[in-house]
Amino acid sequence: MRKFLKNSIVIFSLLALVMWSTPVHAANTESADFEVTSSQYLSAGDDPDLSITSDMTIETWVKFESDPPGNPGFRIISKRNSTGPDKSYSFDYDSTGGNRLKLEISADGSDSPQVVVTVDLNTAEWHHIAVTYDASAGSATFYVDGVQEGSTQTGLPTSIFDGVAAFHISGGDVDGTYMDGLVDDVRLWDDIRTQTEIDENKCIEIDSDTNLKGSWHLNNTLLIDSSGNGNNLTNTNSTASTTDVAHNDPLCAEEGFNDVMIISKI
Repeated sequence: MRKFLKNSIVIFSLLALVMWSTPVHAANTESADFEVTSSQYLSAGDDPDLSITSDMTIETWVKFESDPPGNPGFRIISKRNSTGPDKSYSFDYDSTGGNRLKLEISADGSDSPQVVVTVDLNTAEWHHIAVTYDASAGSATFYVDGVQEGSTQTGLPTSIFDGVAAFHISGGDVDGTYMDGLVDDVRLWDDIRTQTEIDENKCIEIDSDTNLKGSWHLNNTLLIDSSGNGNNLTNTNSTASTTDVAHNDPLCAEEGFNDVMIISKI
């Protein structure tokens, strides 16, 4: 009897471990649909989790409905305010000398050096975009659909200004920088994600993980921060939700994702 009980406890413990560590499947139901003419954006107030000052990764899915204007173009993800001075970081898509992804970093809140990579993201198509910032090297590496785009770009400051500006998805503090298109599954990390991590997780919703400072799936109300850090968003000018979602894109289907795994690490 004692041996039976011991074996039963071991089996139960193993089953519990499997249940805790197995991802839960759930549908990626909605994305945010921004109209540039309506000056729409989602924002969260200043918070230590969003005020990253060193290594950083920003990633999201986008589906543009028009080509970007010149500079600064579409501000996709940003934490900056020109008054103050209060600039920290901004991940943009503009059309200065051709369409380009751009990362802007300020070390003092005023000057904001930028690096770019030329890439044409076709309208009406979902693309996963990401950028990593290596503080010690003052460099950035851009990724599109899990593949590095161009070479690693240098010339950025070696730290990010710790300001009090709000965190924005679309727009910022300057008219004409609002998004025109769809955004889905935004993530902010305070480390340098590898190409493998970016590629293998682009079709997966991640609720919590080491170094994950914000995770906005943009399902349902659009506003919930699923990272557990509590940086829920405010919807300004009635950004709409749509059932056109990134994880239904053929790029995810080709890689065997028929739905989305929500991963929470313990």
